[in-house]
Amino acid sequence: MGGDAAWDIGLAHPDLWAGVIPIVAVADRYVTHYWQNAQYVPTYFVAGSLDGGKMAANGSKLDRYFHRGYDTTIAEYLGRGHEHFHEDIQNIFDWMSRRRRDFFRRKFDCRTMRPWDNYFWWLEVSQFPERAVVMPADWPQKNRKAMRIGGEINKTGAISVRPGAAKATVWLAPQLVDFNEPVAISVIGRRSARSRKLIEPSLEVLLEDIRGRGDRQNPFWAKVVL
Repeated sequence: MGGDAAWDIGLAHPDLWAGVIPIVAVADRYVTHYWQNAQYVPTYFVAGSLDGGKMAANGSKLDRYFHRGYDTTIAEYLGRGHEHFHEDIQNIFDWMSRRRRDFFRRKFDCRTMRPWDNYFWWLEVSQFPERAVVMPADWPQKNRKAMRIGGEINKTGAISVRPGAAKATVWLAPQLVDFNEPVAISVIGRRSARSRKLIEPSLEVLLEDIRGRGDRQNPFWAKVVL
């Protein structure tokens, strides 16, 4: 179950990790709906070929990763079953040493179905539409499709967001925009909205962000609530 959880959490929050290593894991529930998020977080899978057909069960999901060129590695031990595979630890550490977390990604397009999987890099959303939410206790529910959340900051500093939900907050830092210039923000959805204004950094916002995320090395300096 630890491997299952690592896979799930990795895809649910791809902005938090440099890489994810699911060991003897099975793609189930949300992992099957969040597969597009794997393009943003490298994955290293360790499994045994005789582990109850897990590799076959995961096949269609892993094929998607490979066919789309996602950073995916599989270490499959032939003739082995459900184990810890301690001998692979040096390979894992070597793989980890060559990955770095992307703190300030300027473009992303993710999927979510849980209200707490609502923060991706610099975009936070809330008040999900009911048709996009499936709570773990209610699984499965038919006719539910993962909600699409995306954002882009182009070379000129203009921001466009696809929040999917009713409310969105854009968090900003000097690595993303120039606070000395007005920032253009557009919202993609049923009600398109555009604004362009000068955004001032705020100590209060910075401290709020550090308290909420605990990231003292890469704090956000300002926010815009949409």
